[in-house]
Amino acid sequence: AALLAELEPLVRYALPDGASHRPADAELRSLPQAFTYAVLSDGSRVVGRTAPARGDGTAPVRFHTHVVHIPRSVPLPGDRLPVEAWRSAHWVSATPVGG
Repeated sequence: AALLAELEPLVRYALPDGASHRPADAELRSLPQAFTYAVLSDGSRVVGRTAPARGDGTAPVRFHTHVVHIPRSVPLPGDRLPVEAWRSAHWVSATPVGG
């Protein structure tokens, strides 16, 4: 619970000013994604990506956040810089079924 409480403000996302609250599919795809890299209070790190996703009738736009938790003293794979993960094909863009 403490980890989640620390993460939530780091990955918060809001529609940009002027964006439609009921965007067409092309508009939804054109909305910005947010990248997060942060050092947490215990010294571990997170790399994350938040992207807008199609919601239901009550919330036509939702946001999906995929975060990777990296323990303290563990390097990123290949000693990469966090920003190199920005356009990675490994980010999940939708919440898994049951997730």
